[in-house]
Amino acid sequence: MEGIREREEAYRQGLNRAEVFDCNVWWAPLSRGNLRQFTDFREMLSACEAEGIRGGIVTDVQAATLDNYAGNERLRRLLKDCPGWYGAMVLTTDVCFDGGGRAYIRDLMAEGFRAVRMFPRNFEHSMEEYAIGKILEELEELGLPLMVWQDQVSFREMDAILSRHPKLNLIVEGHDVKLLYHAREYFALMRKHDNFYLESHNLVLFRELEDLWELSGKMHVVFGSYFPYATPHFAAFRVWGADIPKEAKEAIFCNNAQRLFPEWKEGLL
Repeated sequence: MEGIREREEAYRQGLNRAEVFDCNVWWAPLSRGNLRQFTDFREMLSACEAEGIRGGIVTDVQAATLDNYAGNERLRRLLKDCPGWYGAMVLTTDVCFDGGGRAYIRDLMAEGFRAVRMFPRNFEHSMEEYAIGKILEELEELGLPLMVWQDQVSFREMDAILSRHPKLNLIVEGHDVKLLYHAREYFALMRKHDNFYLESHNLVLFRELEDLWELSGKMHVVFGSYFPYATPHFAAFRVWGADIPKEAKEAIFCNNAQRLFPEWKEGLL
């Protein structure tokens, strides 16, 4: 009978072979609620890599909660010479008010940003087409995925975005509320839209990944840990131990990220 230590060792070896890309890492120095506290950016990335994470997408907590421009700028400076690691810029509707939004987005791309986040409740803006349509058209053209929290964007809004912008990949993170409570909604969206993805760190309840695989016919899930607010192993062990085919686990850990963020492995060479 396999013991706890043998199972733990098998898990760690499997994680190392998986080449995990983490779509949900936060730069949040001294924030309340962190499982681990960091004041040095490279030390935080090294801590991720020590746990088997080979690269990922980092968001600055200041950009998501206080000042998106200041937070994006702070992260831009930190990302220099960090191969395999990329930024998620936080955008609000005013980025396009003066006609400079296009240049702003492209400038951040040139500095290593490869995803966009929006927090409409935090920054009190609409997710309707009249407010963000121009931004989403730009993201489609540039191939930048949009990441949102499911407690900030309704599933009706998600469906409208996915339908109107079929070339835009939308990644939904189950922030604060377990995604299982909304399974009927996200199962339907995954079956309807090829550009709909879920982030994994809150897909942790009984048979959630298994049901996604069996009922949707695809595994449009990307790995995310919510580090340093949570340990990467909280999400990674659930994927590793899921009763799904090997190719489905590889899709979550790295293959979907390779498709959404194609520069990732190039940055590791």
